[in-house]
Amino acid sequence: MPDSPGRVLPAVLARRTRDLRAAPARSGGRYVLYALSGNLRCRENHALLAAVTLANTLELPVLAAFELTEGYPFASDRHHRFMLEGARETLRSLRAMGVAAHAFVHRPGHREPATATLARDAALVICDDVPTRPYRNVRAALLDATADLAVPVAAVDASCLVPMRSVDGAYERAFAYRKATKPQRRDRLADVLPDTATVAPPYDAPLPVAPTDLDTWDLGDLTAACEIDHSVPPVPEFPGGETAADARWTAFRDAHLSGYAARRNDALDETGVSRLSPYLRHGMIAATRLAREAAARAGKGPDKFLDELLIWREMSWAYAFHVPDHDQPAAVVPDWARESLERRRLDARPALYGWETLARATTDDGLWNAAQAAYLRRGYLHNNLRMTWGKALLTWTDGADEAGALLVDLNNRYALDGGDPNSYQGLFWCLGAFDRPFEPEQPIFGVIRPRSTAIHARRLDISRFAAQQTRYPDGAALQVAVIGAGLAGLICARTLADHGADVTVLDKGRHPGGRLATRRLEAETFADHGAPWFDMADARLAPLRESWLASDRIAPWPAGENGGRVAAVASNRALAAHLAADLDVHIGVTVQELAQSQHLWRVVTADGVIGPFDRVVVAVPAPQAAELLAPVPELAEQARRAAYAPSLTAMLGFDAPLPDLPDTLANAGPIARAVRESAKPGRAGQGEIWVLHADPAWSAEHLEQDPQVSAAALREAFAERVGRSVTPRTVQGHRWRYAQVRTPLGVDALVRENAGIGACGDWCPGGGVAGALLSGSAMAGRIFASDPAIRERGRPVR
Repeated sequence: MPDSPGRVLPAVLARRTRDLRAAPARSGGRYVLYALSGNLRCRENHALLAAVTLANTLELPVLAAFELTEGYPFASDRHHRFMLEGARETLRSLRAMGVAAHAFVHRPGHREPATATLARDAALVICDDVPTRPYRNVRAALLDATADLAVPVAAVDASCLVPMRSVDGAYERAFAYRKATKPQRRDRLADVLPDTATVAPPYDAPLPVAPTDLDTWDLGDLTAACEIDHSVPPVPEFPGGETAADARWTAFRDAHLSGYAARRNDALDETGVSRLSPYLRHGMIAATRLAREAAARAGKGPDKFLDELLIWREMSWAYAFHVPDHDQPAAVVPDWARESLERRRLDARPALYGWETLARATTDDGLWNAAQAAYLRRGYLHNNLRMTWGKALLTWTDGADEAGALLVDLNNRYALDGGDPNSYQGLFWCLGAFDRPFEPEQPIFGVIRPRSTAIHARRLDISRFAAQQTRYPDGAALQVAVIGAGLAGLICARTLADHGADVTVLDKGRHPGGRLATRRLEAETFADHGAPWFDMADARLAPLRESWLASDRIAPWPAGENGGRVAAVASNRALAAHLAADLDVHIGVTVQELAQSQHLWRVVTADGVIGPFDRVVVAVPAPQAAELLAPVPELAEQARRAAYAPSLTAMLGFDAPLPDLPDTLANAGPIARAVRESAKPGRAGQGEIWVLHADPAWSAEHLEQDPQVSAAALREAFAERVGRSVTPRTVQGHRWRYAQVRTPLGVDALVRENAGIGACGDWCPGGGVAGALLSGSAMAGRIFASDPAIRERGRPVR
């Protein structure tokens, strides 16, 4: 092939193709590589057609590669599973048509740059031309990794009827885009695509990167193995894949398309809209096909559907193509809107809500909560309600920048169509983009078009809508018992409850929190005798960390020691109580054993039997977990492999401050760490309190003696370290038999899905407080994946 790919394709494909690196096909290339990413389908896939056409010209096979990394924005079980289900079906269809097709799913131990490596043996590379930032970054990385080669790389638009590159700029108003693209819409509806038959046999040589065989993996296990957010689960009603997309479209087209214009704005009408946006977002169905089949039908319904599909949707895609920063409010919101919002920035707000309150749908606004519940539990929000949902954030934040960040976070984190150019257009419309000023100026909104939740609520039965958003439409909420109210148990329970499970938490202690514990020394004097501080630097914990920082539940401490370290404000107990809020927590309950009968679990306590439960989570230290896991011997055996180091602590309360000492001391004889508790955030007025944490070896040696005796010895060691006599008013000791995990299992959680039981805690992955939070989230994710509808579609393909 003497010319670049974009110059030798037939016109119907050439107009959709742009050369990212223009060059003739590399001689000696072994295949044409199709980097499958944003169009997870075989039917009417213009990028695939381009790859096959070029491969046939070169008499080479096509090699299709789907590479899924862990680092895309808001990576979670929900987004991963939807894409993996779509990719598995697409790869099987590709193989059926004679194309070698492989997946490369990143996870610990498997993070090789597969596409870039395969490109080194390619004659040329075809990519999906999706304009959003994550896809652009992937294409840029591919070009950079192959900069030393002459391999041509081309991107093909398989997402729009009117190719994005053929639109003469970024349009901000629908009427202008409609007029400018009318001739192209007519012509593209008449396009006839070439055949997809391949001429060369499938490429079957060994690959330089080991692929992930999606047919043999259980997708729940594969997703759980990835380092992503496991607290956002897949949803039963949206299976990924071309077959699901086709079924949804066919049912809507034949039964409901004719009534679309009249029914599309009713959020209660589940069949009034197609709900195809998640499938269009990932290219599991062709917009060209939808347009052609809708255009073949006359009436107001098809006409309005085409207007939404070909004007509003494609205007946003073309805008994203021409405006690289289309995902940044500062680049999209017009000056008139920003200036107006800035003028009203100091207007009184009815409330200021943080991320956690918003994400969990626990504001004081019933309509908004119902809308957010749709995001949270179903991964989808009716577009008419989404506009009202988004506008409300202006009234609950300090200005456009904060509102814009929350719009993107809450939408893209939970919505299966999040990250779509059309999503960004709708989100930033809430801030005035793609709209006009509305006079007169109003409080908070300025001249931005207002949209009130109170007014919207008058035309929507909120209670009925809220009921529709339940995770279990038949009312059979999953019954889950969580044994242990430490951090792992609390975050697991809270995640499950937020997504609709009925959760009961049982703990033998007097307060929830586990190692995140606080001891009352005197009337209003407290000491954190568990974790003195903790690290929340893991990116998966960023939303919680930022929310807790903003709401003064945690603060950086000690200052300057480690930027990722934080301490609870006021007390560890206060943070644990925050996590336990809204949960059904029973303290002072000693669980003796777990018993299973007919796939249901019962919890045997000293006071009787509790249950039945569909699932049980054991979130206590590993040795205790092993005893409770006795009904599932393999899990009990795994739990026994975790090893701990103990810790003895001493809490000292003084009448006056100890001057000239840093707030933390380390390695003072038997004391591993001494912490001036009264210097921690939110502790002013409590007097001088020090907590001494003993060295693990010394703790092990003195573990069985009275903790008060150990505390006295630690006090003497402290006096020797500071070089002065210390006479505390109060001395209390505590024994932590299972303080620090020395030998974690190296897994996020222990699971036996077919038995309905699992275990979590920092002893699974290691990592202290952060590990406990991640383990509890992972355990919740495994329970969500055990939902029958989700589990069935994730099973290996036989």
